[in-house]
Amino acid sequence: MNLYKIVTLKQWNDSQQKEYLVVGSMDQEFIHFAEEENYLRIGEKFFKGQEVMILLLESSKLDPNQVTFIMA
Repeated sequence: MNLYKIVTLKQWNDSQQKEYLVVGSMDQEFIHFAEEENYLRIGEKFFKGQEVMILLLESSKLDPNQVTFIMA
């Protein structure tokens, strides 16, 4: 399963010289991801009118010992 992360272009640019992804306030408690069938809807709802980057995360390449998945 692929997951998608939407970030603003500013967050993306701010991340380029760091070893981590700069995220917004809605991601302070945990990082929000979307599945393929709903990332466009989420982008429209939360990022309308903003320049964004849509990042693809291939979950098959993640180490399950280092990631916690919570399906809501």
